[in-house]
Formats: sequence, structure tokens, C-alpha cells
Amino acid sequence: MVRARDIIRGAVTRTAPGVLAGFAILIGASPSARSHLTPSNLCLTVAAALVTAAGSALTLVAMRTRLRADAAVAGRRAFIVGLAGFAAAMTTRPFLSFVNPGGEYLLMGLSGVVLSAAMFFPWLGSRGTTATTDTLARRDGLLLQEPLPEAAPVGASVVDHDHDA
Repeated sequence: MVRARDIIRGAVTRTAPGVLAGFAILIGASPSARSHLTPSNLCLTVAAALVTAAGSALTLVAMRTRLRADAAVAGRRAFIVGLAGFAAAMTTRPFLSFVNPGGEYLLMGLSGVVLSAAMFFPWLGSRGTTATTDTLARRDGLLLQEPLPEAAPVGASVVDHDHDA
């Protein structure tokens, strides 16, 4: 089971910076976006990053009893959730008309929820599953119970005496 502390750490130190990195890429790639670069817009962008991180954290907290220990919720997957969350919100934004300004924050939060669920879905196990290297290797058939047979020397012919006629 994943600890809540790790989820919060991943949301604050990986997901939120992923959103901010997406914003920086947008600013760098689009000269017209630079004209909207004001202190108030920067504060709104930081708020949107925190809303995306909160949506991601809430999803992972809800999934945490079923997440395997090797999910690495504070790793690069959380950064990718933030970056992809920003991209998804910016892509769908023109198609949605929001009556109130809070709708964009709802979109950012939903992108964090959906992308976290999609990103960490492969690491869901049965309730209370803890993953160790041995249990994962056994599940994948990588641990052998008996030693491997010794290889024949190079150049030696291999004869199967059990199947000779």
C-alpha cells in the first residue's frame, strides 16, 4: 500500500511542476501567449497547477489501498500527469465555453483526476496487495525453483541420449 505522505509529496513536487512546465513550454512556443504574461496570470497559473495536483492527489488517495508499492507515485509518472493534464486542459478549453471563470479550474482538476487514474491503473492490485521484488518476479515466472542446467562447452556436439532409438 502506498503512503498518503508519498502521494502528497508527488502531487506537490512533481504534478504541480509538470503543469508549470507545460505553461512554460506554451509561453516559449507561442509569442502571442507572452503578451498575456502578467503577475495576475502567473498567480492564476500557479493556482491551476495546485488544483491539478489536488485532483491527482485525491484520485491516488482514493486508489491507495489498491495501489502496489512499486507504483512510484512521487516519481516521474506524477510529473507526466501534470504535463499531460495541462496539455489536455489547453486542448479541450476552446471547445468548452465556461459561464464562470471557475470552470477552467474545474477542467484542470478533472484532468488531474482522469490522468492520474489512467496513469496508475496498471499498478492497481487486489485490496491490500504489497509488491516486493520476489512476489513480482514469481508472478512473472522469473524465479526458478531449480538451477539451470550447465551449458555444453563451445564446439561440443549435444546428443540427447534419452531419445535415441
